[in-house]
Amino acid sequence: MEVGMGGRFDATNVVMPVVSVITNVAMDHMQYLGNTLQEIAREKAGIIKAGVPVVIAPQEPEALAVLQRAAAAKGVRARCVQENDLQRAKAVQPGLLGAYQRENAATAMCAAQVAWTRCRIEKEKMKTVIARGIHRAVWPGRMEILSTEPFLMVDGAHNSNGIHALRTSLEELYPEEKFHFVMGVMADKDYEKMIGELLPIAMDFVTVTPESARALQGETLAEDIRKQGVPAHAITKVAEIPELLTPKEKTIALGSLYFIGELKSVYQNRT
Repeated sequence: MEVGMGGRFDATNVVMPVVSVITNVAMDHMQYLGNTLQEIAREKAGIIKAGVPVVIAPQEPEALAVLQRAAAAKGVRARCVQENDLQRAKAVQPGLLGAYQRENAATAMCAAQVAWTRCRIEKEKMKTVIARGIHRAVWPGRMEILSTEPFLMVDGAHNSNGIHALRTSLEELYPEEKFHFVMGVMADKDYEKMIGELLPIAMDFVTVTPESARALQGETLAEDIRKQGVPAHAITKVAEIPELLTPKEKTIALGSLYFIGELKSVYQNRT
């Protein structure tokens, strides 16, 4: 069960889990969770419960310190993902694209091991099932290729950390290439940092306004991008995007899961 936002006051906090998991703490939902990694980590740490082990994904040092203190205060063992865990995850060949998915896979493997050990699952069976699950994993909207000719990939990255992870993965998969980006974001995101992450690998941008009351207007986003010296223009309908694709270059759509959901619907309706 995934926390909606933060942790300390989230509705899911009524659940008593077998194991709690805290993934990478990022600058997100700042108006609700705080303006520093430490403040946000403090909110995330609200899911830590006495008597329930917690698995912590790789973190920035300032966030990790907050999470470890919170676990210690509850008398809980914190299982922090280490380099050897990352190597084990890499060895089972995660089915999801993206360099950052190795961290996610390692975190999931550690959580499964903790949970299944508590449930007294036989060790060798546990290893086999976990490896198979990581290898076969599917995550719609995360570096998902909707079309190969012309090329269109969608990714739900919606904060600067997510965009950095996407950029790193694109550079690893397609070295020396630049991309057309289609971007729609929420107004409460750190979209200026998101733009900054993409500029070194961008040819140009198309912007769109996602279907949400929280959405940033596409023209406002395009104007901010143009100020950085990169071509950008706004479109009014997500349905226009397939007509913008080019045969020899790659297009990446990102910025909001709302937007990615709309775009996937467009493609499903075309088939």
